[in-house]
Amino acid sequence: GAQLSPNWDTAYSERLRWDGGASGLDAATGRVSLGLGGAATLNVGTAAGTVAAGDDSRITGALSAATAATTYQPLDSDLTSIAALTTTAFGRSLLTQADAPATRSTLGLGSLATQSGTFSGTSSGTNSGDVTLAASVADVLSVNGQELQADDPGADRLVFWDDSAGKLTHLTLGTNLTITGTTLDAAGGSTDLGYTASTRLLTSSTGADVTLPLATTSDPGLMAAADKAKLDGVAAGATANATDAQLRDRSTHTGTQSASTITGLATVATTGAYADLTGKPTLGTSASLDVAAAGDAAAGQVVKGNDSRLTDARTPTAHTQTASTISDSTAAGRALLTAADAAAQRTSLGLATVAATGAYSDLSGKPTIPAAADAAPLALGAAAAIGTSTDYHRAVRWWWRRQRQVRVAVDACIVGGGH
Repeated sequence: GAQLSPNWDTAYSERLRWDGGASGLDAATGRVSLGLGGAATLNVGTAAGTVAAGDDSRITGALSAATAATTYQPLDSDLTSIAALTTTAFGRSLLTQADAPATRSTLGLGSLATQSGTFSGTSSGTNSGDVTLAASVADVLSVNGQELQADDPGADRLVFWDDSAGKLTHLTLGTNLTITGTTLDAAGGSTDLGYTASTRLLTSSTGADVTLPLATTSDPGLMAAADKAKLDGVAAGATANATDAQLRDRSTHTGTQSASTITGLATVATTGAYADLTGKPTLGTSASLDVAAAGDAAAGQVVKGNDSRLTDARTPTAHTQTASTISDSTAAGRALLTAADAAAQRTSLGLATVAATGAYSDLSGKPTIPAAADAAPLALGAAAAIGTSTDYHRAVRWWWRRQRQVRVAVDACIVGGGH
């Protein structure tokens, strides 16, 4: 009818198509026709992209608005500010105190913390309870509520410490004393003083006369005439009052004194002679020699440390030294040094006779020389004929090698033996 929505009418008109016989149906159009929302395509679950069931524990365990309002503090800007602070265990403990006295006790506050009134200025030390006045200041101070006041004595007075009473009090002015503003004035007549030197009498026009005493060794006083005359007789700079040690100190004396007038001196004190010394050391023969005034010492003088002959290199003088005293020599080397002649040196070296003669005839183990007929070509210098004898050529080559060996041995002998 007329009261059905257009979507429903559309769905109704297409109902036969949703019986499963039709094809090409549009699901989105059908959901719109049925008035379904986005949740119609979601499954029930706990993950993102699903919808929660009505008995989901997250819903059944959630607080209602009424319960939250009676159980938790509503969020406000103060709570947000406090949440941003870094609190301490002590600071958080103040939030759990049972009452104000417990909180004051935790903060270490005394009873003065609960006192009313106004305090100005600075305070140090420990304050406890109401202010009370000690007896030592009660004469000049009083407490009016929370104020400390000075008592009014009814006239100008001075506050002073009465040591005999052990307290502050007001000083009563005596005769001829007045206070004008902040000034203490003394009034009255003057006192005339007189003195008689012969009797040491000091007179006063308003008080008792007094005789001044003379000075003694223990008490101060006036100087007697006799003492003054004695002082006048002491010359300026006199040492009459010097100590015994100062009087014996020769450095403080002036003038000269002959040594002959001093007793107890040794003979050398007046003669100054070396011979008069006792306990003289025994001197060597060089003690009487002089040192050269300049340059090297001459005969009869002592050589100084900078004498050029002590530092200049000197050519060694000729001398002899036995071979046995050469510390780093060997027996074979010393045998060469002490050999009587070259022959003895060759014998020490184990050389044969040919080492000295160089003669072929002194060789031992010589090869057999070819017959004269075979040697003739060598004497004539015929090159063609030389090659006719193999033995001859071998003999010549061997002889030349032996000659070189002998020469090397001879040279070694010459170098080693020093000849």
